[in-house]
Amino acid sequence: PVSVQKAFYTKSSNGGATWSSPLEINSVSPEFKLQPNVAANSTGNEVNLCWTESSAGQFDIYYARSNDGGNTFATAVKVSNTPAAKEGQCQVRSGLNHEAYVLYSGINILSFTENLEILIAKTNDGTGFAPAVQVNSDAFHLHTFPLMSVDALGRIDVIWAWDKDGDGSDIHESIYHSRSLDGGKIGRASCRE
Repeated sequence: PVSVQKAFYTKSSNGGATWSSPLEINSVSPEFKLQPNVAANSTGNEVNLCWTESSAGQFDIYYARSNDGGNTFATAVKVSNTPAAKEGQCQVRSGLNHEAYVLYSGINILSFTENLEILIAKTNDGTGFAPAVQVNSDAFHLHTFPLMSVDALGRIDVIWAWDKDGDGSDIHESIYHSRSLDGGKIGRASCRE
């Protein structure tokens, strides 16, 4: 038998006292959905979801948007078009003008390197994504555990751990930060915190 892992969305409109019936996140693959993440805009009517989907050993980031407060979601779209990718650890945040940002770590296994990068992609309407932009300013070793915020002025801040020696241990040498003032197009040079 094939093992399947599903992801669901539910919401509360009364501070967590009660919850809506779980709604299964639509998907492309029937196999595994991992690490789901959710963000709503300031009015709560736009709900953005991202998750990692695994199929035949490949891991890709997918996204779906609801324009009715999470009652229904549009068909899922793939965030990146990197062939032979291994992507994960996604986070989604709502922007100021109906855009959404998806942050994730990824590696292109066709590049013959083991460098895990931090990437950000943007959608304006939830139907497709601009090409992802690399957030970290170097190209060496393991960049992991990305976290993101989008403030009321539209500034995007990203932090992540960097395993500079690339040994894959759970001990990361530094936490790094980058800020974008232009909607994620160009990040400030990575700096150690």
